[in-house]
Amino acid sequence: MAKKISHTYNSNEYNFTQFPDGNYEFEIKRIVPIEKPEYLYKYYPLSKNSISALVGTFLYASHPLQLNDKYDCSQLFVDISGHTLEDYLGSYLSNIYSKERITELYNNQRDELDKEFQKWEQVRLFQQFGVISMCENYNDILMWAYYAQNSGFLVKYRTDSLPRDIYGPYPINYVDEIEKINTKEKGAILSFLYQTNVKENRWENEKEWRYIYRNPKGTYHPFWSKQNISSRFKKYDIDSIEEIHLGYDFILPTEIDYADARTGIESIRFKTNHLDHKLKRSLLTFITKNNIKCYRILKNNRAFELGRQEIEITRLSSHKYEFKLGEVID
Repeated sequence: MAKKISHTYNSNEYNFTQFPDGNYEFEIKRIVPIEKPEYLYKYYPLSKNSISALVGTFLYASHPLQLNDKYDCSQLFVDISGHTLEDYLGSYLSNIYSKERITELYNNQRDELDKEFQKWEQVRLFQQFGVISMCENYNDILMWAYYAQNSGFLVKYRTDSLPRDIYGPYPINYVDEIEKINTKEKGAILSFLYQTNVKENRWENEKEWRYIYRNPKGTYHPFWSKQNISSRFKKYDIDSIEEIHLGYDFILPTEIDYADARTGIESIRFKTNHLDHKLKRSLLTFITKNNIKCYRILKNNRAFELGRQEIEITRLSSHKYEFKLGEVID
């Protein structure tokens, strides 16, 4: 018979089901149900990794140590009280320390043992699991600054077209105060699920949703074991991309060919082989090759907010592109 464990906190309910054959499944549900968004957005900085992910049509499942909130997925969310010596001996810790050493720590240095237990459980879980963050808004001025440095780009994804074998998307549970979850009572996987989903209210403006990707063969760690990073790449079909938005500073004034200016047309010329120019050419070529709808972010000076303008991109040569400027929206 399947074993089900649940935990409820604030807005969300966390469920874990263990089946007799060893397989399991988990989910996060809103206590007051909300519909999954038809579209979600992901901000990218202009970088080699970002362009590789887009052109390679894969999502990168981040390790918690790579997230900008230093308390994201924190061990501090977990209470490990109540564990017995047998629990420690049967944990991942037994791959690090001998039975004798674990027993010695249990009897004489329990606090030190608990710290090591938490650390290595976190390592074990997040070598196999990663989080993919998206959000509801394309024109959040803070997120453009934080995550794309205004010179990057944003991808609008169709949620129903993304791979079925990743968990989610789950809405983040924003709370006034983060309550600890007990791993002895709720188990490691449900506690992990809770860790990935709870954030303080100060982050609420991001309206974040997350996917969770698991690769059982994953061994990557950003500090200790950087090999096998591709185990965190999740391929998707290019039809999952609805639109791409270019940041306000994606095209610099020095990259506009004013001598070729025409009404409703901007000529873009990348004169060097500087890395940023190579990355920009790769992105623009990807957009034109795959006929993806594209916008550029503009300032809405009347409201001190961000708007957008549809652009039709034509590749004229390896270093020159043409932007046909459309309607300004928002």
